[in-house]
Amino acid sequence: MNKKESPEKKEKKRQYILSAARSMFMEEGIDTVSMKEIAQKCLYGVATLYRWFSAKKYIVVGVGVQIWSEKKDKFLEIEKANQERKLNGYESFKNLMSYYESLFVSDRSFFIFLEDFDDYVLKEKMSEEELAPYNDVLMEIQSIFLGCAKQGVADGSVRKDIDFTMTYYSFAKALIGL
Repeated sequence: MNKKESPEKKEKKRQYILSAARSMFMEEGIDTVSMKEIAQKCLYGVATLYRWFSAKKYIVVGVGVQIWSEKKDKFLEIEKANQERKLNGYESFKNLMSYYESLFVSDRSFFIFLEDFDDYVLKEKMSEEELAPYNDVLMEIQSIFLGCAKQGVADGSVRKDIDFTMTYYSFAKALIGL
């Protein structure tokens, strides 16, 4: 009789597959890696991989979510430190933006993956629904930045007439585009 796996064990397997795919995507690019190759790296049959992820695009999105979730955790860490140091909104916003800048120097593979991800999404014509988990984590990150901006307006360290959503997107897109 088959034992049912716990949700924790299922999530651990899912993350294992995503981590294996992630390393392959980072080394070889998303387009060049096949489902069969991912299955082989995980020591699973390809049918097992398809039971977990019905198409490669779901692995790609899962890897994107995994990567951005790690970045979000770091942004939250920075924001917590900002609060502990009682920084004003402007200083907090600046520290968060500095992390993006440091990523460019220390983690170029992240930016290469993002470009590859965008190209893949366009090529596959992925829908909003398919990208929802990815967009959700990006919105969580944006809310951290916008919270600093709101704090800055409240504490007087930031002008009220700035469109912070546009500022955030402009900076993030410009940096990612490099």
